Amino acid sequence: LGLGLRLRLRLRLGSRLGSGLGSESGTEKSYKESLEAGVGGFAATARVGGGVIMAMATDGVGTKASIARAMGGAVAARGLGQDLVAMVVNDLICVGAEPAYLLDYVATASMAEGGPRPWLEELLGGVVASCDAIGMALVGGETAEMPGLFAPLAGASALRGAAEFDVAAFGIGFLTEASRLPRPAEMRAGDVLIALPSSGLHSNGFSLVRRLLGDLGLSDAALRSTPAPWWPEAEAPPSLGAALLTPTAVYANALRELVAGGVDGVSPLGLAHITGGGIEGNVVRMLPDEGFLIADIDYDSWQWPAVFGWLQSELGLSRAEMAATFNCGVGMVLAVRGDEAGAALRHLEGVGVAAWEAGRLREAR
Repeated sequence: LGLGLRLRLRLRLGSRLGSGLGSESGTEKSYKESLEAGVGGFAATARVGGGVIMAMATDGVGTKASIARAMGGAVAARGLGQDLVAMVVNDLICVGAEPAYLLDYVATASMAEGGPRPWLEELLGGVVASCDAIGMALVGGETAEMPGLFAPLAGASALRGAAEFDVAAFGIGFLTEASRLPRPAEMRAGDVLIALPSSGLHSNGFSLVRRLLGDLGLSDAALRSTPAPWWPEAEAPPSLGAALLTPTAVYANALRELVAGGVDGVSPLGLAHITGGGIEGNVVRMLPDEGFLIADIDYDSWQWPAVFGWLQSELGLSRAEMAATFNCGVGMVLAVRGDEAGAALRHLEGVGVAAWEAGRLREAR
């Protein structure tokens, strides 16, 4: 899939690894000895020699793919490619890693002529563009043809009403001990939680969204033609489907300098990528395991984007249920010491991110 695109992609980060890799050539390390963190964190980490730590993460886009398939078109495909990169990269940076390499996996019924190949190559184009934007390299992938498991293309155009498919990606990044996150042993009550805005639903909660669309009786054609009902009246609204497919924000460029310790007066304590489980369900993943600290989120510190108000009304969910399911406007949470919050916020504003203080850590009662 997309061999030409892969061949045109340059490997940008090889020199970043330096000579540290392989410096322990005389030392044999087992899997168990080198692995540091596995299940439960945002990414697994393992020492690979020379003070270099490798981070590994994998993810997909969930049932958002179904809405993209219904919408068809190159824009939906390329947006889904950004989603795929974002879901992996945003997890890698939560452990302090610099994203380096990505591999993709695509499964569909058939890649034969007349099938979904053009649409999936547009999707791969979105992957490539998103990797380019953050200095990451797409180094390979796999395409699986599974007739009988996935339905074939229905419709005359390969870019409209694409065949059933699934996509996933695996990413590798590198860090050192100095950039490692989170740092739970240094966290204290009063530390500030800074929220970075999401671009929309990102890639979570779409099973509920799809159920709602079914309950509303919206066909694929209606998704493409019905205006997004929450859109401001003063603006021309996109279609409902296009608005729901707003690509997931990639936070690597915005957070790179902070994570690397290059912002004077700021030493980050942790990052949490807000995905399934909402804000509190993901912030807890960077907190001390002992449970003596909890996140006290001020849900009134920001105005939830209108799409979440529409979903809450249509789904009949409570505010707490919404916060436990959707990102509600927060895509990433950064933990810093209280006296460093101002400098962190100024830096984020300088790189174009409208972040805000969304809460603090406090002792569990």
